[in-house]
Amino acid sequence: MYGKYRSKTSDKKSSGVVIMIDHSQYGESILVRSYFKKNKPKHKMLVDIGAKNKNLSNTYDIIKENDWSGLLVEPHPDHFLQLKRDFASTSSTFVNKAVGDQNGMIDFFIHKISGHSSLYRKSEKVIKVEMIHIKTLLEENDIPFDFDFLSIDAEGGDALIVNNLLFTQYRPKILIYEKCNGVNMNLLLEYYKLLYETEGNYIYERV
Repeated sequence: MYGKYRSKTSDKKSSGVVIMIDHSQYGESILVRSYFKKNKPKHKMLVDIGAKNKNLSNTYDIIKENDWSGLLVEPHPDHFLQLKRDFASTSSTFVNKAVGDQNGMIDFFIHKISGHSSLYRKSEKVIKVEMIHIKTLLEENDIPFDFDFLSIDAEGGDALIVNNLLFTQYRPKILIYEKCNGVNMNLLLEYYKLLYETEGNYIYERV
């Protein structure tokens, strides 16, 4: 059943009840972990595109608490170093690349505000990063076609990545992407149904 969700969680005990720790921005981590408590994951495998670090992460808690394997992708060189530190004790693979519609080098714009650096939001500081197509990324890392969870936070590139994903054989059980325009909804709804809507993201379940 589809529902809107507003996070009101913390990592403290309340009236003797342990509240789930939540590093995600709007409770997405809690929703995903709750889903997989009711629906056994097939591979315990996730992919996080735009992983950045553990702060505001949709995937950190599920990897840490449930011993999942993660493919964590982050193009920003400084954020990538922090990502490796935050997830150092986990079963994670790290990829320092941007995900887009081609393979090769591309301009990446660095912003002073953390989390705003992007392929699409221009700024005065520009670096070159390697871009990889999502199909290539998943193939090179031996990700199963029906892996359990894909989280996308690509700062303006979410729709492109979702659309490219839909033209591959890969169908993660749960798909999270940042609210945006441009997703091929007709194609998306052939394979997915909307499970939750948070303040910043859509969460879809494979049908």
